[in-house]
Amino acid sequence: MKKYFLLFVMGKVLIYINIYSQYDSVTIYTPKGHEISAEVLTDPDYDYTQHQKDSIKAFWLDYYDYRITFMAEATRSYNCHGYAWSVSEGGDNVVIKTPNDDIYWTNGSYREISPETNAKVAFLETADHSAIRTSQKNILISKWGYVCRFRHHVDDCPYTPKTGLKYYKLDPHMTGSTSVLCYNVQRTFDTDITHMPPGTLTWTKGPYISYVSGAGTPHYTVKGGDNGSSYVKLQISTPSGFTWSNYKYFWSGKPIITNQKVDGSYYYPGFQICPGNHYLSVTPVGDGAGTATWTVPPGITYWVGYNTLDFTFPSSWSSISISVRSANTCGTGPNSSFYLTKKYYGCGRLYGITLYPNPASDNVTITMIENLPLIEYSDSSINNLAIIDVKADEPTTYTIRIYNSQSILLSTWTRSGKSFNIPLINMRDGTYIIEVSDGKNSYRQQLFVKHN
Repeated sequence: MKKYFLLFVMGKVLIYINIYSQYDSVTIYTPKGHEISAEVLTDPDYDYTQHQKDSIKAFWLDYYDYRITFMAEATRSYNCHGYAWSVSEGGDNVVIKTPNDDIYWTNGSYREISPETNAKVAFLETADHSAIRTSQKNILISKWGYVCRFRHHVDDCPYTPKTGLKYYKLDPHMTGSTSVLCYNVQRTFDTDITHMPPGTLTWTKGPYISYVSGAGTPHYTVKGGDNGSSYVKLQISTPSGFTWSNYKYFWSGKPIITNQKVDGSYYYPGFQICPGNHYLSVTPVGDGAGTATWTVPPGITYWVGYNTLDFTFPSSWSSISISVRSANTCGTGPNSSFYLTKKYYGCGRLYGITLYPNPASDNVTITMIENLPLIEYSDSSINNLAIIDVKADEPTTYTIRIYNSQSILLSTWTRSGKSFNIPLINMRDGTYIIEVSDGKNSYRQQLFVKHN
């Protein structure tokens, strides 16, 4: 802002000087409670007479050939910064001088946005002028120093240069934990409206939680319910018609199982599989969800990885049911089930692999075995044979991958023929998975590494 504002009215020069003795220093606050130094007019006789107000209004309307729209009379009680950042939100008439207005965006009450959609304040940086944005591009409402308030195009105002236009949106604030909310546990969300412009508070709760108290107040309490993703929303509406809102997202209750897949394909009840080796995968969802835990029927050979399960489906079984769940600090979540049925067609002839030795130390030999009969393996101690399903035109080139117990890929090899050797380079004692792939199907088998 300039200290002097000159107007040419009817051939006379009117000089309006901000005489500091007519003002008292006051402290106002940003929406987030930061102090702003401002001034308030204490001598009403110092303000313009009605004749002066009419003259100022007529001058500017004529000067811009009525391209601007008159909104409010001239007054020395507030300036452009005072209007844009305080008065427009229902605050008192105050004069805010540069650089005090910067605190509104440097302290986080407002944030710069681009494009200007939903912005509230427009700031002409090069001319140090604050204004209110309208729904029309480059059309602003602003107080011109100590004179009138007009609706105008950014080019139709006395501030120069007219470059560096920035847009700011009120950044709402709400406090409250976003950690998991357990069943029947209460949680309160708060907003500090001590220094905010007057407004109506509206709270909205998401699914899986229940309302306790606080509608319309700064303190809103909810209670945890069923398992799922939820939120609390706060919206504040001011008398000027401007609204802003904020969300707090969190998980309610125990984790659930999602993304169920069989051999990489999405699962559905009754999913058909051929006898032999298969793998299941899931994704536990929920704040703090742990690794999936599985329940497998007795007599099934299986291996548990990181949210995966490899198992052999016996040829004599018509169906199998495997359940899985996860846990967090709220407890163990509900079971999700894989109900799989036997596929009687398109399974081709059986093929098998052996790993020798197993346990191994430095090397393991993988041997492909053809024309194996359909065998049910009920002894879980059998770890050296995995039955796999191939077609008669099965290729003789295979990709071999080795994974650790967290399903992290450690090494990849390519081999041809019916028997090949794989070095176990720098592998520590433990349980691993060897995967043999023909490019269309993948088959897995446990490998135990043990050094003497």
